[in-house]
Amino acid sequence: MSVNYFTTEQLEGFKDTSCNNTGHPSTKDLTLEEEIERFKYQNKILQQENDFLKRVMSINRKQISKQTKVNQQKKNS
Repeated sequence: MSVNYFTTEQLEGFKDTSCNNTGHPSTKDLTLEEEIERFKYQNKILQQENDFLKRVMSINRKQISKQTKVNQQKKNS
């Protein structure tokens, strides 16, 4: 004897909607001006990310240089 515990409304929640909604906004509906603005914004974000990574790399280089000097001084003492 089989009992159906789920209503049709509950079963709707189990449908695969990934083919309909990828999570990415559609770019087909954008005008040329909107696409340009979007690319400008994306470019600005990437430039900020590059600047941040450059600063982090610079700090790491300084720290490594400082650590090697300390190690050399300990070795020579």
